Amino acid sequence: MLGFLFSTDKQVRDKLRGGSFRIRCPKCQWQPGRQDTWCCTPGCGHVWNTFDTRALCPGCSKQWTHTSCLRCTEWSLHEEWYDEQPAD
Repeated sequence: MLGFLFSTDKQVRDKLRGGSFRIRCPKCQWQPGRQDTWCCTPGCGHVWNTFDTRALCPGCSKQWTHTSCLRCTEWSLHEEWYDEQPAD
């Protein structure tokens, strides 16, 4: 189960794309890289980096609300992954 909340706020999307904010697991602080991928399961099985689309599956348009950490395997609200502290 992936979980995400898609933001339509252009200013937020632009800041995240520009690297103004850090993306990290709220539980263990792991920071995913561009090469890390998640699978839309259950769903269409599409594999992609969920942070590229703010958890909207490009294969079937399913909007996930939670994301599983690839390091600690814990689930968190997708929006909690976006750290408001400026990236290093």
